[in-house]
Amino acid sequence: MKIGVYIPGLGQSFSSESLNKYVERFTNELKSSNLGVKYTLKIESTPFAEEKESKLITIYEKQNEENVPIYRFYEFRYIDILVTKFKAWSVLTRNLWLLLLVLRKFPLIIYRVFYRESYSRPWQIIYVFGIFLILSLSVLLLIPATIAFARDSFQSEIFLYIKTILKEGIIRDYLNTNPSKIKFLKNVWNEFKSIYGHVIFPVVNILILALPNANLLLTSLAAEFVCANDYLEQGRQKQVIQGYLERLIDKISEDNENAEIHFHTYSFGSLVALDFLFPYSSSVSKNTKRFVKGIITIGTPVEFIEAYYPTFFEDRTPTMESLITWLNVYSVSDALATNFRNDTQRATALFGIKNLQIIPTNINFEVVKVGDYNIWQFLTLVAIKAHSMYWDSDPNGQSCLREIVSSMENKGFLKRKE
Repeated sequence: MKIGVYIPGLGQSFSSESLNKYVERFTNELKSSNLGVKYTLKIESTPFAEEKESKLITIYEKQNEENVPIYRFYEFRYIDILVTKFKAWSVLTRNLWLLLLVLRKFPLIIYRVFYRESYSRPWQIIYVFGIFLILSLSVLLLIPATIAFARDSFQSEIFLYIKTILKEGIIRDYLNTNPSKIKFLKNVWNEFKSIYGHVIFPVVNILILALPNANLLLTSLAAEFVCANDYLEQGRQKQVIQGYLERLIDKISEDNENAEIHFHTYSFGSLVALDFLFPYSSSVSKNTKRFVKGIITIGTPVEFIEAYYPTFFEDRTPTMESLITWLNVYSVSDALATNFRNDTQRATALFGIKNLQIIPTNINFEVVKVGDYNIWQFLTLVAIKAHSMYWDSDPNGQSCLREIVSSMENKGFLKRKE
């Protein structure tokens, strides 16, 4: 039985992406390439570990008046595991962590402008991190406004009495003996009020008003970005995620006779899959070696990771490179996608990952016109937006699944039952 394991990217909670939509697009392309053939879907759910379930969708093809299963998809959801430690944190704490991460990463981001290696969009990344900086500051910069509001609101007799005591007590005596400090503190406060009132506060409010669902965006962005960084740099939650993925592979091999498993991955999900298939020093599980036959990466940010997390793909175990076929869908318009070349040409991949010999089969997919990169495209984040253009939110729209289905048929991934 041909099996697909769908591993989504981060941020898909905003775009309402799901296994259902992916399978619907996949089925629509099957219909287009096999006119007259009828397909039906069966949606189920199957447990694969304690308190863990996977959505299961089987595609049936009508053959001689009988519905024959030709492909089966399982969904691997790792995002909740990745961000689990952030669930109990406040918005303020999350944005503070995001701010610290952005500030810590900025020296390397600036460095990559002058020493790019293979990454070709360092200015776009600076711009994006600048937006991250503003977003992370937005909540923190609202704190002075909250304090001012509280100050104006708490003008009751008890607060005025406490204020009088403080003025006539220890603080007054200290400040009276240090008149220069009083003047300095007043100047600092007046300057801050001027800058905050005329520049920072209006800019932050315009930003929040301009962004749809700004609170959700800020909260989710902080959680996902910081946790992804922790996964890449420190391996945080990695063992849990990889362990559950291994349990899912075991479950698939138990429930499906002669299973042939292909990973269907998008963006950060492709990093999770590649990390699983090519671990650092540990061996690959028997079921993985026996049943996993392919990986499809869509918009994989391997080049970005190698530029900004240079040790992540080092010293990988090569066991699986001779056992799987790798299809890589990319767009040269996408600032995060990788074409595994040292240029931005739409052509054959020349290399793979660091010390590994496996080289993917490149599949180009473009939505916007590939041409000269101008200032307007830079300011409107065209190169970042292209990362979400491999499909439309409407599953009936055109998508990269047309190229994927065609390539899978050519590689024998979709061989029908006789």
